[in-house]
Amino acid sequence: MLGIQSKTTKRPDPQVGVQLPVVVPQPKSQPVGGTKLERVSDAYSQTFLAAILPELSAFVRTIGVDVKIPITTDDVDLKHYEFGFVGNDPKAFLYLKTGDRFVYQHGHVTDFEAHDSYRRPEPNKLPEDKPVEQFFGTINMTETESLSLARKAINDLGYAAKIPQLKKKPEVVAPRKYGTNYFARYFFNWWPNDEGIQIAVIEVDATAKKLKAFYINDRISTNIWREPPKIDVPISPPDSLK
Repeated sequence: MLGIQSKTTKRPDPQVGVQLPVVVPQPKSQPVGGTKLERVSDAYSQTFLAAILPELSAFVRTIGVDVKIPITTDDVDLKHYEFGFVGNDPKAFLYLKTGDRFVYQHGHVTDFEAHDSYRRPEPNKLPEDKPVEQFFGTINMTETESLSLARKAINDLGYAAKIPQLKKKPEVVAPRKYGTNYFARYFFNWWPNDEGIQIAVIEVDATAKKLKAFYINDRISTNIWREPPKIDVPISPPDSLK
């Protein structure tokens, strides 16, 4: 097998002597999928943010990622802070000014991606669209060492005892070679028994020996779900914004 996917080797498509049919513009369809957030008042949204920042700081301290703590409102990129309710469950998406990203739902941090994580979402871009060159590096950790780092984060957060599936060996995506370089990331995926959406996904930088992304969401037993902060301000937005 030979696969060449470099931008430097791309050339114009061949010219075809066939007239393209006229394409009639179609009406725009409504977006499907994703998470619909029910809007709340700005006061409620900002108060909720202030209430969860200590939990974000505690999460960072526990798993040992490179994020300055304590995290304050001044550290948050408020232009990219989104908050609302999914059913009766409050959910917050926020980016720090450094580019690090958190998702808070079910009363705890469900997602963390460092600014230099492969898993970190970017507007209109899939992870596989990112230039692989930015993740090249030397392999300074074995799979066993990387998995040990991942399991330590799970154990330190107290999740291993509450989610039996995390005791199983995860699916592993190991660093792969591109020419003389290595895409220096390990990805560990824990699946539920019925192979639905992953229970947990952890990304480890094999060069820096650091955890770069952490996702966990126990939809089966919900043993790690907690009560979110109670916010004592009006929840409804003004009528003009509904």
